[in-house]
Amino acid sequence: MYKLIIFDLDGTLINSIDDLADAVNYGLNEMGYEPHETECFKTFVGNGAVKLCERALKKYTSDTDQIKKLHELFSVYYDAHCMDKTYAYDGIKELLDKLKNKNISLAVASNKPHEFTKIIIEKSKHASHVLLTAKKAREATRRKSDLDVINFGGKLVDCKDKNPDV
Repeated sequence: MYKLIIFDLDGTLINSIDDLADAVNYGLNEMGYEPHETECFKTFVGNGAVKLCERALKKYTSDTDQIKKLHELFSVYYDAHCMDKTYAYDGIKELLDKLKNKNISLAVASNKPHEFTKIIIEKSKHASHVLLTAKKAREATRRKSDLDVINFGGKLVDCKDKNPDV
């Protein structure tokens, strides 16, 4: 019997592409660059916000100061607008209800900064279902696929290291 399921957030539990695109395009506009169509962001996402900004700027510049500036503008805008258009996929609430009713602990591992992850989960009505991976775990890893995130999630629900179901 599984004790813990760890979900990715973006593209698994929620669709956040429109808010990510709006935040990056806001920054691009502020910097004097043309915005991208939302569809383009499907190829830009993955590997975190800095990489997102780098990919969005690729056709304009590869200057690290410009990437840093875009990331700062993105972060400020996204902080205020991360739930404007973001929504949970159909069936997610029902799935989480079923898992919780089976006493399975739930966690989220995301490349998003912990603050954004927490806000999105709380505002998308999944807070009662999801045990957030602690900020400490997020800061200790570079990528959500690192085993540190998985191992830390297991410790949160007292799973044994050798349990093949975790």
